[in-house]
Amino acid sequence: MGNLTLFFVLSSVSIRGKVVRRNEGADIGAEVVWLKRLKSFRGGFWSHLDSKTDYELYSEANFYFHSGRYAEFLALAKYIESVYSSNRVFNKMSSIAERRV
Repeated sequence: MGNLTLFFVLSSVSIRGKVVRRNEGADIGAEVVWLKRLKSFRGGFWSHLDSKTDYELYSEANFYFHSGRYAEFLALAKYIESVYSSNRVFNKMSSIAERRV
């Protein structure tokens, strides 16, 4: 019986860049490899941005709402709506902001 040799055809991509989130800037990147025979991707993404808690995002959205910056409020609200969807005040602020944009 002969030997069976398996090999993978690899195609890889490395992406690096800078991103600005409001007044914060940081490096981001990704390394992704396409495994042709498995028809799948392997790799990872990374970021040096500090992650924010849901409460910090809610506080920032609340600030935007009370400042009259409704478009910015709605952009942040999309990220936290699953957590605060049962919050009556949050829902009221969202409906008011949608009417005023």
